[in-house]
Amino acid sequence: MKKDKKAEKKQNKKKKQAVDDEQQIVFTDGQEHSDEEMELFFESRKTVRNLIAPLGVNPNPLEYMVVDDNGVELYTMCFYIHALPRMSSFARTYATLFNTPDVTSTVFIDPMVDGQSSKQLDKRIVQLDSESIAAEKEQDRNRFRKINQKLQNAEEYASAVETGDNRLFNVAFLFTLQAASFDDLKRKVTDFHMRAKEKGIDVNACYGVHPEAFISGYPTNRLYVGKRGLAKSVPVKWHVFDKYALLDIFNHTRCGFSHKDGVFVGHIINTGEPVFYNVYDKSHDGFGVIFSGKTGTGKSATIKEMSSRNVDFGYKIRSIDFDARGPRGEYSIEAEMLGGVSFQIKSDSEIVLNPFEVDVTDEFNEITGAEYKVLDLASKKVNLLYLIMTMIKDGREIENFSEEKFIRRIVTDVISECYADKGIIHGQVESLYEQSKVLVNGRLGSGQVKKKLPTLTDFYKRVLIKARENTNAFYERPYRLILDSMKDSVRELYYCKDCMKFYTREEFEEIKKEHGGFCQNCETGELEEIHGTRAYFDGQSTVHVSNETPHINFDISQLPKEERPVAMLICMDFMQESYIKKNSADPKKAKKMIMLIDEVHRSFVYPEARQFISDAYRTYRKRHVSPWVATQALADFDGYKETKAIVKNATTMFLFKQDFQDRKFLAESTPLTSSQLEELFMLGGDLDDENDQENRRGEVCIIDNQSKVAFVKVDYLTASESVIVETNIKKIQEMYKGNTDVNIA
Repeated sequence: MKKDKKAEKKQNKKKKQAVDDEQQIVFTDGQEHSDEEMELFFESRKTVRNLIAPLGVNPNPLEYMVVDDNGVELYTMCFYIHALPRMSSFARTYATLFNTPDVTSTVFIDPMVDGQSSKQLDKRIVQLDSESIAAEKEQDRNRFRKINQKLQNAEEYASAVETGDNRLFNVAFLFTLQAASFDDLKRKVTDFHMRAKEKGIDVNACYGVHPEAFISGYPTNRLYVGKRGLAKSVPVKWHVFDKYALLDIFNHTRCGFSHKDGVFVGHIINTGEPVFYNVYDKSHDGFGVIFSGKTGTGKSATIKEMSSRNVDFGYKIRSIDFDARGPRGEYSIEAEMLGGVSFQIKSDSEIVLNPFEVDVTDEFNEITGAEYKVLDLASKKVNLLYLIMTMIKDGREIENFSEEKFIRRIVTDVISECYADKGIIHGQVESLYEQSKVLVNGRLGSGQVKKKLPTLTDFYKRVLIKARENTNAFYERPYRLILDSMKDSVRELYYCKDCMKFYTREEFEEIKKEHGGFCQNCETGELEEIHGTRAYFDGQSTVHVSNETPHINFDISQLPKEERPVAMLICMDFMQESYIKKNSADPKKAKKMIMLIDEVHRSFVYPEARQFISDAYRTYRKRHVSPWVATQALADFDGYKETKAIVKNATTMFLFKQDFQDRKFLAESTPLTSSQLEELFMLGGDLDDENDQENRRGEVCIIDNQSKVAFVKVDYLTASESVIVETNIKKIQEMYKGNTDVNIA
């Protein structure tokens, strides 16, 4: 019987060993580990301390230390606050240090018992009283005044503590900075020092006690004392706070905001607090606004909601419609519903915007307070150079650097000659007008009228003539490139290739019919005809709308996609000449105007376009105009210094759901913390889930003045605003059938 039990026991032991052998796992260190060892808290690794502790430390350098984190060397420096500012602000004074990238912050708070608080204040009062008496004996009036002020404050604190209305605390701050290289660490330390200085805080390094400071920063709630070496003390400095000063250290990274006289946007997601936004709020240094988010997140709806509500406050909206909703652009309906007008630019449209359009500008003398008119033709020529170069290059790079320089030279000269041919001169306002018959109040008379301006056809004609007269071999190819690239932009042109005689359509048809198409001037040259397929902007401008119009929209959504970026720039230039520059430079008279540019990033591939947009932004700021730009992702601004400047100088950013792959650019370009970035990526829910998208559409992160951050759910009235705001084509069709409900979504 005993033998059977021993045999059974031995057999069970073999089975257990076999199971253990099967469960052994070979880890990356080349050693075998069982399932038990792979558990987070197995017998030999019970504590978090053992799990997260570094493999080794080099504590020898006095000014820093090196931590070996699983083969990666991390250069480490620890700092404590040596001197505090005289005044602190809730959630602002210390938040800059707490939120510094790659900094671990630790705050030690030791409440004083009531008796200790009173004893310390009594000691302070006696000390100040003695100094006051000494200052009075020495007849040092200033020192006596300052000490008495401190004495009065100390007595007030003592009274509040004794009555239980206040309390004192010993507080210490410890900051740990780490970097992968010593140079990177020095750079971060310099940045950390500058952030502290801006808040009136002095920080000192834990010289000689870095090991004690480093482990004191671990989540153990313990300060380690240096007992060996040069420094034999705790690695921090204690400061005395009352309960009100203690409240200010709270790292409040999520805050709501609301502007006076702003339009209602929505509610803060977590608190339900209403949010009102005013782009012209006094807290803003500029007026630039960025809207960025994926399709279907509610970006366009929010823009239309806010712009339409601003019209009720007297704002003037100017917009460029890039994407279509059916046969019209997104902002066409809004413009017309608000009492404005929408102009659709397409191949068979009679709407023409002349790129050569120029007008006088109202300038303001700040000294005299008087307004005066100027003709800034020089700036117009620069903008026109950018536009025409963009049309010529069409997104392509010219391989030969010299050729591009020659093309620029030709275009610049021809632009100047076109204006000179009309007698239009920079700085001379009267040169823009001529005497002509005018109809005023039903009566025919004479007066000053604006001259007919040059057109793209005039530009092309002059290039043809100059190419024919050219004798420089280096300019032959540049002329050919200009003519080939601009040919499709000319509406219609008839000329002789030999003698450069130009004909009208009627003359050309008659010559073709009667003389076989040969020139009647030189009798040998064959006539050439041009009918451009992209001649949307050739001719005198046909758009003449008052600057008092609430909303003016240029709809380019029906143009081919590849032609819209250039069309966008021409529309921007026309808006600038006709409306933006018409806004008074006098801040007291200037209208509140929004310039809305949809899908602005589509033109970033053109270098001249980026420079044009950069110059336009400066004009908007000077003219008290708020540029609103919309993109699919904030990272669309990455890659070019001109576009990065738009993000850097933006007053407000409305960030809808962003792509996780853009995390690095978002972290560098915004004040968002790591947790706020994670929340940003979760906004709007799952875009592939129709129900989730319907419920969470309109969730947005608002960053104001690069300091205030709020996560908001945008609200709009489906009964009264849905016709303007809605972008879903199916819902738009339902609305026109009368299938809308009165509710708030």
